[in-house]
Amino acid sequence: MSMKEVSRQIAELSSQFKKLDKKFDEGFNASKVRDEELMGLMKFGLEAREALRESVDSRFDEADRKHNEQIGLLKDVARHLSSPK
Repeated sequence: MSMKEVSRQIAELSSQFKKLDKKFDEGFNASKVRDEELMGLMKFGLEAREALRESVDSRFDEADRKHNEQIGLLKDVARHLSSPK
């Protein structure tokens, strides 16, 4: 094998390695982008869940307040009706 052939084969191998390296980098970058998008979606989901929980808790607290107020009014009416006239 002549030096020229060896040099050509080395250049060909170098070119193939560069192509593989480029494909690897592209695949890695695409994977990184997908991971970042997934993290964004997960964060959005967690924030939405937290907002929903706060909203539901607020509604339950408001319902409890209204129920307590109504119970208080019923107790006042019961006391008033049960008191001697």
